[in-house]
Amino acid sequence: MKRILLIALSMIAIIGCSKKEDDKPAFTQEQLEGRWKWVDTRLPDGKLFSQILSTQDYRSRLNRVFITIRGNTASITSGEDTSSGTYKLIGSTVQISAEGETHNMYEIVKVTKENLELKWHNDFKKEMKANGVTSTLSGYSVDQVLDAVQIYNKVD
Repeated sequence: MKRILLIALSMIAIIGCSKKEDDKPAFTQEQLEGRWKWVDTRLPDGKLFSQILSTQDYRSRLNRVFITIRGNTASITSGEDTSSGTYKLIGSTVQISAEGETHNMYEIVKVTKENLELKWHNDFKKEMKANGVTSTLSGYSVDQVLDAVQIYNKVD
């Protein structure tokens, strides 16, 4: 009887710890702090945009997309448009709140002092598809493009 009780208590302890760890940020705010410039995107088959787009098309995309994280604020610049809001880390999920809406926007794949790799969060992919996002990349479906890893370099 004591043995069964010890096993049950051990299982409860393990399950209890797992839930707490899921809510802890997998990455720190300090790691994300700064301005990040998009440099490439890796598709699920391992190919990079820089390898499959024409040089002119790839270069036209450079210096157009930035993510800036300062304190609890995140801003995303794409071309001439900038959107800002507050952000929160939940595990490896970046949740952004702006204009009264909250979105689980990104999953952090990897972060170092110089590089950041992000994927669209599954919730946000569903929202984009519901809003009619399509693939303009020849030979790749919208799902393949949305499953790609976006690669950023730190610029400050």
